[in-house]
Amino acid sequence: MLWSGATIEITDSIDIDQEIEQLISDGIVQKITRSVDDGTDRLVGIFRCDLETGQTRYVLNVPIHPPMPGVPEVETMIIRGSARTRITNSEKFGVRIEIVANDTYDQPFSLFLETVIYSFNQ
Repeated sequence: MLWSGATIEITDSIDIDQEIEQLISDGIVQKITRSVDDGTDRLVGIFRCDLETGQTRYVLNVPIHPPMPGVPEVETMIIRGSARTRITNSEKFGVRIEIVANDTYDQPFSLFLETVIYSFNQ
């Protein structure tokens, strides 16, 4: 699999920085919405990835229940922080995303990832 910096169109009118600040202040580590529209099963999530001092690699597992109708396509975008992402597994029942920070930090820090997971109904 190739490392990606896929671009995701953010069509909602929400301010992403405001959304992140709300997640931080509420102690929320993930926010997920799932919808089915026009034959597409879509899961959109914002995930907070907390890394410890010196840690550069993080593995995010996103379970999908009920399973999607087919093996989903996955798009990712780092919305706060600097990192690369790679989809290491995509199944009807879940997705694994590997995140590698571009820098090493001398204190704990958080990256924020937006992910769109979608499959077409068959």
